[in-house]
Amino acid sequence: MSRSPFVSHHVCVRALAGHSEQLGACLGPLIALASDAQGCLHFALHKSMTDSDLWVISGQWSDEQAMNAWFCSPDLTIFSELLEKRIVGSFDFQTFVDVSAGEAEAAYGLPQERMAG
Repeated sequence: MSRSPFVSHHVCVRALAGHSEQLGACLGPLIALASDAQGCLHFALHKSMTDSDLWVISGQWSDEQAMNAWFCSPDLTIFSELLEKRIVGSFDFQTFVDVSAGEAEAAYGLPQERMAG
């Protein structure tokens, strides 16, 4: 069974109290920068509806090499700049690979019928 080459990342960024709007303004330009990056399939910035200080940056990439190239790009100096400006309390970077229903069943022993319903 071949694994999909698609990979994704999610970055949870927590603003320090009183700095959420400033954080959003700083993160906004990443959408256009990443969307133009080679191998970027989708890129989005989300603001939590229940926690005004929490932002999530998510992207889907054609492969791990494309995602890693973007992670190493000058665009990401924004994160160190946000720390220097003292408007961010925390970052949580996570990367993922797509898992098919068959792969999930093989790995975890769950029948596909149960997962569909």
